[in-house]
Amino acid sequence: MSAKTTPLYPLYKGKARTFNFEGWEMPLWFTSIEDEHMAVRTNAGVFDISHMTRTRIEGREATLFLDYALTAKISGLKAGRLAYTYVLNENGGIIDDGIVFHLAKIASFL
Repeated sequence: MSAKTTPLYPLYKGKARTFNFEGWEMPLWFTSIEDEHMAVRTNAGVFDISHMTRTRIEGREATLFLDYALTAKISGLKAGRLAYTYVLNENGGIIDDGIVFHLAKIASFL
């Protein structure tokens, strides 16, 4: 089974060293980690997020659940705003990072 690709794949195909990231063929680096670190520090970098999951959390307890599961205080997030956060395991360890968008009465986790 071949890996899935993002819309940016044609731009880096054959130019980047790629790897399979959870079933997606993603670029690991183009030249070296050091070169790319300096390029982002002195210019800019692009991160392809089109392979990431979007999850909609709804219901009466949605805010309470997100306040429990994430490090950002979602109950204080106004509609139309977003927060960078971490997803935690039951011991408070970081599983992953993400962005929460508060869409009117719905919080959506990316």
